[in-house]
Amino acid sequence: MRAVHAVAPMIADITVIPVSEVVPGHSVVVDHIDVGLGGSAIVAAALASLDVPVHLYGCVGEDAFARLLHEKLSALNVDMSAVKTSSAAPTSVTLALVYPDGERTLLNMPGMNAHTTVDQIGFENAARDDLFYAGGLAVMGRLRGTAAGALFQKAADTGMTCVMDTTFDPRGEWMPSIAPALPCLDILFTSYGEARHYAGTDDPEAIVERFKNAGAAHVVLKLGRDGCLVDVEGTRLRVEAYPARVVDTKGAGDHFVSGYLSGLARGRSVADCARLAVACGSLSTEHVGGEVPFTGFEQVWSVASSLNVHPV
Repeated sequence: MRAVHAVAPMIADITVIPVSEVVPGHSVVVDHIDVGLGGSAIVAAALASLDVPVHLYGCVGEDAFARLLHEKLSALNVDMSAVKTSSAAPTSVTLALVYPDGERTLLNMPGMNAHTTVDQIGFENAARDDLFYAGGLAVMGRLRGTAAGALFQKAADTGMTCVMDTTFDPRGEWMPSIAPALPCLDILFTSYGEARHYAGTDDPEAIVERFKNAGAAHVVLKLGRDGCLVDVEGTRLRVEAYPARVVDTKGAGDHFVSGYLSGLARGRSVADCARLAVACGSLSTEHVGGEVPFTGFEQVWSVASSLNVHPV
């Protein structure tokens, strides 16, 4: 089993559901408010629940949210030894307002994520066949642009397979924020909603081409209710969506990536990895918040194996 070394925003999530409207000066009664995992913590937790060894890297503050992340992730046997603690800023927190259709608005305080640097991240315990994953770099101020390139080059120098997941860019710079890292990538994950901005086109096929021309070797485009589009060395596959009963889409993209990586860590085929990604992402939407109670790899594979894969 290959291990995953993960660098991404360390975030505690506060999820409010359902939110029909927010009127200034008014009180709103909701059914559910949950405090749990967000950002890279979701990816790490999902991978651990799928029986994949995980080593987590990042920065948190000296506060209750940091303790929450440590307690929940340590209970899943996620290696937290490389997570730095500092009083320079609080732990990052996201407030997720979830609407009745499952879509959401996210309000994020960057906190210590804005202080994470390449120099703080070392890979002393990495094996050459391990997987390196970094997501959400656009919201980590000191890991954008050339710093993103330096981070992935550092990981590539160890021999690890390099994987990136994009995120919405709050600065609106888009492609320049990740372009220096793309030539180092073995796999790029991107969601259609944000990929349109990075690639400058609405066409899924053109989006894939744009990222490949920029240096990404293997592109996986997340298409939400339409499944996903995968391009590997010129071969394109499409995986149909699973008909989930959607409650909350928060964390669906993170679970999608975790599903794919859980297959990759086991040496599964590209088609199987894509099936696992769609299954995990879809199943996660049937639960509130980012913490999904997967009971192991076989539970997810029982759904993934039923999904159809079509050549494009």
